[in-house]
Amino acid sequence: MARKIEIYPLNRVEGDLEIQIELEDGFVTEAFSAGIMYRGFENIMVGRSPMDGLVITARVCGICSTSHLHAAAQALDMIYGVPSPVNAGLIRNITRMVEILQNDFRHAFMLFMLDFTDAVYQEHPLYKEMVERYAPLEGSTTRRAIDETRSILEIISILGGQWPHSSFMVPGGVVYMPSVNELNRCAYLLNNFKRWYERRVLGCTLEQWGEIKSKEDLLNWLDQDESHKQSDLCYYIRFATSIGLQGIGEGHGNFISFGKPEATFSSSGSPNPEEPMNY
Repeated sequence: MARKIEIYPLNRVEGDLEIQIELEDGFVTEAFSAGIMYRGFENIMVGRSPMDGLVITARVCGICSTSHLHAAAQALDMIYGVPSPVNAGLIRNITRMVEILQNDFRHAFMLFMLDFTDAVYQEHPLYKEMVERYAPLEGSTTRRAIDETRSILEIISILGGQWPHSSFMVPGGVVYMPSVNELNRCAYLLNNFKRWYERRVLGCTLEQWGEIKSKEDLLNWLDQDESHKQSDLCYYIRFATSIGLQGIGEGHGNFISFGKPEATFSSSGSPNPEEPMNY
């Protein structure tokens, strides 16, 4: 028997999203999604100078405004036929990557990990720790992630004059080349962020993490050092595998995201070494 499920609004995106799926005998037979918040930036641009896009489209979003500015600047690069110099391209890319770091960490700790603090998991052995770390605006990691991502955004302020809604990208490059002192300040901010990331999120250096090449390497790494055990990454892996998230989303085997069904976990909340984990 077919069954229709509607999720509205799904508002952990920029604007509300409506999802509808139809199930038949446990399989999704139809799926629909619709963005239902109309903001009208396309209409705002009608009849305006193309250069206005550098100011207007950067205000589509208060979180990823640099990406919208970059898209507008690249469009004008093509229209006017003016390639961006190497150094200007580097500045554009650095500012985008900084903003992506902010986006990813705030999404992870403020929008995703908080699901693990839901009372439905209160009998889980890791639940108390997850609440202490990821409770909305109160968890230790949540508060720290806000501070660290705010600090790294200073790089965009240095290179682009302000954040959000910067307008430093123009056809053919950027409006300002930073001094050596400003570049050193950017490096200082990035190194501070890297230290926090390695110490608290990973629990090891980036070089050590890069040495993990297999499931066996990962399982060995989890219990290799106390700093690994206390890292946010380790808590996520232990919790996620214990509730079977790696078994959700199995597809045809040709997609990036897939899993295996019927995951099991130990009473400590650690993943079962015998259970396949696909990352």
